[in-house]
Amino acid sequence: MSSDPEELGARLRSHATRTSAGTGLAAGSLRRARAIQRRRTMIAAVAALAIIAGGVGGAGALGLFGGQPDDLPVAGPPVTSTEPAPSLTRPASDSPTPTPDLQNTTQDSGPPDTPPTATPPATTPPPNSGSPSDTPRRVDLCSLDNSEVRIDIGQGAAGHVEYFIVVTNASDQACTIHGFPGVSIESTSGGQLGAAAIYDRSVDDPAITVAPGESAKASLWLAQADAYGDECRAEPGAGFRIYPPEELDWVVIRMEVTGCANDDIALMQVRPFQPA
Repeated sequence: MSSDPEELGARLRSHATRTSAGTGLAAGSLRRARAIQRRRTMIAAVAALAIIAGGVGGAGALGLFGGQPDDLPVAGPPVTSTEPAPSLTRPASDSPTPTPDLQNTTQDSGPPDTPPTATPPATTPPPNSGSPSDTPRRVDLCSLDNSEVRIDIGQGAAGHVEYFIVVTNASDQACTIHGFPGVSIESTSGGQLGAAAIYDRSVDDPAITVAPGESAKASLWLAQADAYGDECRAEPGAGFRIYPPEELDWVVIRMEVTGCANDDIALMQVRPFQPA
């Protein structure tokens, strides 16, 4: 070994220069290795997201970094690193998951499924609330079909005679009667003689239920035709024509009576039916 101080200094400087260059090269290689590791980690994360999202855009995400991880270039000599290299998880298939074409997807043009028809629940009939005898029966009107009509003579007054029109229930069921009877004098020729009786509304007109065999009566006042002189044109009649309330049919009660042929003179006034 030379003992020349200058030669020894030159050797030391040469060794330091080689050592510094080697250290710089090693540091640069380590930085590049770490950058490659970070890049591989990012590629693995993008691939995992592509698998989770159903493969949409997976192939494009890998293409952003220049292809498969094996194709990445590595510069410089191999460097041994003290840090563990990250593991890169590959998809189960080498080919990327196909992306569905959302624009070209068409729906089935067939008719929609027909919903099932619901079956209505069975209807349970309501229980019988009672026997037929418990149901109220409709009460018929007292009419010429179920009743008999007669005229009774009452007391007379100055210039007037009072009659009672009596309706008797001839059926085996109750009937009802309410209101005024229609009354006119029957002519001997079979028509109506003079004006019909007017209604006296000064008394109540109750609805009356007439039991079988029972009766209701209405008061009829008849003025004497002679009291009106020649204006009356008095004429004998064949009796009284009686219409029960709410009836279009009539019955003629034959008896001696005198009426006025002048329709402007009302000889009769009738009151509503009352219990007999």
